[in-house]
Amino acid sequence: GPETTPQLTRLAEHGTLFEEAQSSSSWTWPSTASLLTGLGVDEHGVRDAEACYLNGSVETLSEVLQARGYTTAGYSGNPLIVAERNYDQGFEFFRGSRSGFTPSSSIVPEAMSWMRERRGERFFLYLHLIDPHDPHHPMPEFEEQFAFAQPEDFEDHGMTRYAKALNEDSLGSEQVPATHARRIDNIYDASVATGDHWLGVVLDTLDDLNLSDETIVVFTSDHGEQLGDHHLLGKMGYFDQSYHIPMIVRDPEARADVSRGNVVQEFTETIDTMPTILNWLG
Repeated sequence: GPETTPQLTRLAEHGTLFEEAQSSSSWTWPSTASLLTGLGVDEHGVRDAEACYLNGSVETLSEVLQARGYTTAGYSGNPLIVAERNYDQGFEFFRGSRSGFTPSSSIVPEAMSWMRERRGERFFLYLHLIDPHDPHHPMPEFEEQFAFAQPEDFEDHGMTRYAKALNEDSLGSEQVPATHARRIDNIYDASVATGDHWLGVVLDTLDDLNLSDETIVVFTSDHGEQLGDHHLLGKMGYFDQSYHIPMIVRDPEARADVSRGNVVQEFTETIDTMPTILNWLG
């Protein structure tokens, strides 16, 4: 099919692709907590909707780096990753999503301005982008490129509606009309391409600022996605599609086998991200 992730491919060509990377959870709150703390779900305690507050006693990657003199910023388009839930620990500047999912178009330009202003400093920037997450609102050019005309009987948030029905009732995927299933696949492709576009903006900005040769870039996700697999849609369900996530690391110094164009097939977990980065930074 058409290429949805040219920028991700570009990053992988200059870094290392971990093909068997796994998230520590199938949903946002616990898995992001693990990513930022290096702790397992039982250790950081963010288990469910009732316990979704990131305890101030845990040490986050941003806190460790801030204490070592890094300037830090976090931008989140996900309404779960917000200061009210204490996910802003260690960030000198943190912008959470005010209401609902905030597209990258409202986040990345601001984050790139922050980066330009701090080009001469050591910095840590965390971007939590949500373009491939439903409800899907891809950029018009990608919708045109990847998504054929919306079937007339497919509501705007048809994917959300089906996800709810499938997840609650184990509604068989055969009950999703073929044209709708195709629309869901295609609109997802368009949304992935949208996220990829904004990754390209980040990589281009690093190039423009002559920072690419001295900046570690880690691209990953807090969970995978079901697109009709196991009769499920979205992120729910304890299946591989929910845990198997992308992981690409570009380290200019190519430490620990993270070399240009390398592909690693061993099992890797996002929980290892924090200790790995700290190890590299000494």
